[in-house]
Amino acid sequence: DHQSLTIRFEDLVSSPERVLREVCGAIGETFEDAMLDTSSTGREINSRNVPWKAKVGHGVDASRATAWVAELSHDDNRFAEALLGDR
Repeated sequence: DHQSLTIRFEDLVSSPERVLREVCGAIGETFEDAMLDTSSTGREINSRNVPWKAKVGHGVDASRATAWVAELSHDDNRFAEALLGDR
């Protein structure tokens, strides 16, 4: 689909500026360096009682790109592969 853009999480955390520039180009927005800094905008997110939002104001943690290897059980991984196929 020429109106969609596929972004791999691994690419986003390892090369956030490159990926964000690509996203901006795709949607016709101007890239701004501030897009890479979530420290101020992260304070505006209500993360109380929402654990997955707790680190929104912190910098990008590239180690999370492969966290699933250690954290996803074998059965969950098989289920995800069956559901998602080669996507």
